[in-house]
Amino acid sequence: MYKLLQRRERVQFSERNLRLRLLLLPSSYYYSVLVLFPVSMSYDEMLAAAKKAVSLAARLSNDVRRSLLVSDVWTKSDDSPVTVADYGSQAVVSLVLERELQNEPVSLVAEEDAGELRKVAAETVLARITELVKDTLATDESYADSPLSSDDVLNAIDSGKSEGGPKGRHWILDPIGGTRGFIRGEQYAIGLALLVDGKVVLGVMACPKLPLASTAASNTHKSSSPEKMGCLFFGAVGTGTYVQSLHLVDSPPVKVEVSSIDDPAKASFFESYHTPVPIHNTIAKKLGIKESPIKINSQTKYAALSRGDGEVYLRFTRKARPESIWNHAAGSILVSEAGGKVTDAAGNPLDFSKGKYLDYKRGIVVTTQKLLPRLLKAVRESIKEEEEEEEKASVLKLPFQMSYEKELAAAKKAVSLAARLSQEVQKTLLQSQVWKKSDRSPVTAADYGSQALVSLVLERELQPEKLSLVAEEETGDLRKKGSEVFLESITKLVKDALASEESYASSPLSTDDVLNAIDCGKSEGGCSGSHWVLDPIDGTRGFVRGEQYAVGLALLVEGKVVLGVMACPNLPLDSTVCETDKSSPEHVGCLFFATTGLGTYVQPLKGNSPPQKVRVSSNENLEEAKFLESYHKPIPIHGSIAKKLGIKALPVRIDSQAKYAALSRGDAEIYLRFTLRGHRESIWDHAAGSIITTEAGGVVCDAAGKPLDFSKGKYLAHKTGIIVTTKKLKPWILKAVRESMEEENLHL
Repeated sequence: MYKLLQRRERVQFSERNLRLRLLLLPSSYYYSVLVLFPVSMSYDEMLAAAKKAVSLAARLSNDVRRSLLVSDVWTKSDDSPVTVADYGSQAVVSLVLERELQNEPVSLVAEEDAGELRKVAAETVLARITELVKDTLATDESYADSPLSSDDVLNAIDSGKSEGGPKGRHWILDPIGGTRGFIRGEQYAIGLALLVDGKVVLGVMACPKLPLASTAASNTHKSSSPEKMGCLFFGAVGTGTYVQSLHLVDSPPVKVEVSSIDDPAKASFFESYHTPVPIHNTIAKKLGIKESPIKINSQTKYAALSRGDGEVYLRFTRKARPESIWNHAAGSILVSEAGGKVTDAAGNPLDFSKGKYLDYKRGIVVTTQKLLPRLLKAVRESIKEEEEEEEKASVLKLPFQMSYEKELAAAKKAVSLAARLSQEVQKTLLQSQVWKKSDRSPVTAADYGSQALVSLVLERELQPEKLSLVAEEETGDLRKKGSEVFLESITKLVKDALASEESYASSPLSTDDVLNAIDCGKSEGGCSGSHWVLDPIDGTRGFVRGEQYAVGLALLVEGKVVLGVMACPNLPLDSTVCETDKSSPEHVGCLFFATTGLGTYVQPLKGNSPPQKVRVSSNENLEEAKFLESYHKPIPIHGSIAKKLGIKALPVRIDSQAKYAALSRGDAEIYLRFTLRGHRESIWDHAAGSIITTEAGGVVCDAAGKPLDFSKGKYLAHKTGIIVTTKKLKPWILKAVRESMEEENLHL
C-alpha cells in the first residue's frame, strides 16, 4: 500500500509539474504542442500496465502450447474452438489491469465468458486454468505472494462482459486471436487496446510465433530459431508504433513504419486461413498483384504489415457477418500509428464506438497511405462486379421462370378484384356484419367474398384440371340454417366484383357456386405439385378498424414459393411506415408482386400506372432501424431483442402481411414475429409476403436463421419465431435473438 501511495504521489506531482510548465509557455507554443502530441503522455501508465498484462498472457499461452492436450481444446456453441489458454489469458489480463490500475475502474470488452467453466463437469479444466494463471502471475515478482482461487479466475474472466460504447474508457481484449493457428502451432496473437470515448488510443499485441526480423515472404512460422521468435508490438495515439522482443526483457523498443512500396504490382498481400474468398483474388488481379496471398492467422497480419512485411490485408467474408471489435482494435492502431490506413470498403475509418461489434461497410481494408486510393478503387469495382454476377447467377439458377407469366397475370387479376370487393365492404361495414369463428377470431363478408372471388378467377383464367388452393376460410358456418341472408349478401358482392371486369360481366353465379368456390380452399398443400396459397383478408381486425389489411396470394411449386401477389388497399403509394394512415385517398392502395428470380414490383391498385421495382432498405445503422410488429399484447422478447440491437424508437404496429410489403420497399428494416407458446403459423400468413421480401433483397427466416419451410402442409415447419430483415442486418439480429431466447429459457 505504501509503495502504491508513493507511485500515485509521483504521478500526481509530475502531472502538476507539467501543467505549471505549460502555463508559463506562450499560448502559440502551447497550442502547437497540443496539436502535435494530443494528450498521449497521459497514457504512459496504462501502456505500461497493458504491456505487462499482454506479456504475462503470452507467457501463459507459450506454456500451454508446449504441452497442449486434446482435453485442453473444445468447441463453443458457434463451432469455434476454445482452449485453456484463451480462458487463462483473459483471466491474467483482467487481473493485471485491475492490480496495476487500482485508481480507476476497469471496463473490459473481451471474447470469452465463464459460463461453460461454471458447469459441474468443468471442475478439472477450471482447476488447470487456475493453476496456469497462478503460475504465470508468480513469475512476476510483484505478484508472487498473491492468493488466487478458482472463483477469482471465473470472476476475472467474466469481467470481460462490458459492452463498450461511445463514452468512457474500455479495454478491448482478444485473449488468443487465431485459436486455430494456436492449436496448429502456427501464428496467433494476444491483442489489447484502450478505447476512450469510442476511439482507440492505445494498443499492445504479443505475437509469440512471429520472428523478430522477417519479411512476409519468408514464411512467418518456420524460418526463425526459437530465440529469435516472439514480438511485442505497442503504440499510443500520436507517438508511433514500436516492437521489441517478448522474451528479452531489456531489449530496447524499435520504432516501425509501414512499407514504402508504391507500386501495387509489387505489394505482398495478406489474408486469413479460410475458404478462399473470390473477391480477394478479383481485387488483387485489378491491382496487378501476381503473388499468391500470404496466409497468417489472427491480428498478427496487422503487426506484420505495421513493420513493412506486407502492404495489403483484406478481410471480406463470404457471407455477411458481424465483426467483433476485439479482432481489430489493437491491430488498427498499430497500423495507423506506423503510417498505415485501416478502413472499411467505403474508405471510412473503422467505428469502434457501437458496442461489441464494428459499424462498417462490407469489408475491411488495411494498407499503406500510398496504396489506399488505388486499392479502394479496385474494391469498389470488384464489389460492383460481384453483385452483378450474383444477380445474373440467381436468374440462371431458376429454370422455367418465364412459365409463370400466365400465373402471375391471373394472380394479379384475382387479387385486384378481391381488393375491390374488400374496399366496398369496408366502406359500409357494420359491427353486426362481423362474425366470430370457432377460434374466436373475427370474420366478415369480405373474407368469404375475397376467397370465393380468387378461387373463381383462378379457375376461369388458368382452367386447370384441378385447382389446388390452400386458404383460410371454409363454409361450415355459411351452410347452417339462419345464414341465408349473410350468404346472399356475399354472393351479391362476388357477382358485383366480377361484373366490374368486362370479361366476366355476363357470368351467372348462384349461392352454391360461391359456397363451392370458398370450399375449393380446402387443399392441404405439401411438398409436391403446385398449390395456390391464399389469405383472403389478412389482418381482419385491422380491416374492421378501417386500418391496414392485405389480400395475399402465392404459388407453391414442389414446396417452394415461386410467385406472390399482395394487395394493400390502405397502404400509401409513397410512404414511410410511420404515416400509413395519413395519405389522401387518391394516394393510397398498392399492389405488390414478385416472381422468383425477377425481383419485386409495386403499382397502384387503381389506374394503369407502370410497375416500379422496389428494394429493401440499405440502412446498416441499427440505432436508426425501424422495427415492425403486429397489433397484439406486448411480446417481451421483442423488446429484449430491440434493446440488444440498440433500437431506441418504439415498434411501428401494422396489421397483416402489409408489414412484409412495407419492408420490401424500404419503409422499415426489421419485422419480428414471436408468438405465445403452442401457436402454429399458417402458411397463408407468410407465403406471399416472404417472396415479396426476398425478391426485394431481404431475408425471411426462423429464429435459427433457416428459410421458412412451406412444404409441410397448412402450417409452417419452423423454429420458434420469424425474422424478416435485410441481408446486412441479419447476422446482428440472429445474435440478439439467440441471446434473448437464452435469457427467456426458450429453445431453438
